[in-house]
Amino acid sequence: MNYAAHYSALIERAKNRAVDGYIERHHIIPRCIGGDNRKENIVALTPEEHFVAHQLLAKLFPTSRGLLAAAIVMSKHSKNNKAFGWLKRRLIGNKYSLGIKRSVETRAKMSSAQMGNKKGYALKGRPKSVSHKASQSLSMRGRKLTEQAKQNMSLAGRGRLKSAEHRANISKGLRAFHDARQ
Repeated sequence: MNYAAHYSALIERAKNRAVDGYIERHHIIPRCIGGDNRKENIVALTPEEHFVAHQLLAKLFPTSRGLLAAAIVMSKHSKNNKAFGWLKRRLIGNKYSLGIKRSVETRAKMSSAQMGNKKGYALKGRPKSVSHKASQSLSMRGRKLTEQAKQNMSLAGRGRLKSAEHRANISKGLRAFHDARQ
């Protein structure tokens, strides 16, 4: 099956029509494989089309963890696009064209809660419990970073001011790491 041709046809059809009722915004080139949030990269799909689009993308890019995760999440409670569309419409309702409408105050609260949070992770920038830190540490053990990942991490930290305490903690951690390896 030519997944790319089916995906292209689905996107082209969606670009050239107007949908009444509930729609879902879909990144034509998903962000996890280099897409962005520009208007040209977003298309309105019905829930059924959105489900199929993510199934096709998972077939096209079987090594992309982000695309596989999206397909799994979408198919968690339903195994076909019709059931998925029915569930989404029941959950959201047909009166919303882009999902749940929130007041200006609610949006402001949500925005301030995520300030400084580039990817929307709820715990980013907030204190973590000892058990949370331990589980994060355990999950990272044995993981090998690519040279590109190392460069990205290096660039991300450049220009940031670190307190004397922070620098001391980094030094202490590096010494412990090197001592453990010898």
